[in-house]
Amino acid sequence: MIAKHKRRRSSPKAGPAWREAEAYGCDMSLIEDNLRSTPLERIRILDRVLNTALSLRRAKERSDARS
Repeated sequence: MIAKHKRRRSSPKAGPAWREAEAYGCDMSLIEDNLRSTPLERIRILDRVLNTALSLRRAKERSDARS
């Protein structure tokens, strides 16, 4: 599932590095959402992402082998 993130204003407590990353164009709401997850939830998300990437790689290799 891909979540849509709304652009949030920087927290007044955000430090200079955080504000600099926002100014550079980083979507800090993604970081904030990830930090709300438990470590186990983050591992499960990473596992799904890795499995998807490996599946795509295998599909590409099969497609290349047929060409």
